[in-house]
Amino acid sequence: MNNIIIAITWDWGAFDSFALTVGVVGVLVVFFALLFLSIIYRIVPKLINFKFKRRAKKNNVAMPAEEEILVPGEVNAAIGAAIYLYLNDLHDVENPVLTVDNREVRRQSPWSDKHQFLNQNVKR
Repeated sequence: MNNIIIAITWDWGAFDSFALTVGVVGVLVVFFALLFLSIIYRIVPKLINFKFKRRAKKNNVAMPAEEEILVPGEVNAAIGAAIYLYLNDLHDVENPVLTVDNREVRRQSPWSDKHQFLNQNVKR
């Protein structure tokens, strides 16, 4: 067992400053992007509720008391499965059989015949 541990070595000389900089910057960018998204996801619902409360207060509409709705995980799973099946059912049913037509069709057009006109003046 000791021979295996001794055989595994880490060569820090293979890392230059550019590779280390790119790695650290990449990790920091991903970390701050996730931090930013988590902050946005926490703030947006509060801003939406604030907007509705302010509009209701402006129009003198009584806001219902907030109550927390507890939905079991099985219900969430059933809703997710139903949405998944519904969205997958919207696709067209396509024929899985591919037909390859081996007939050579020559369509005459100026684009396909360009090679005939370009080589007329070349002496071989």
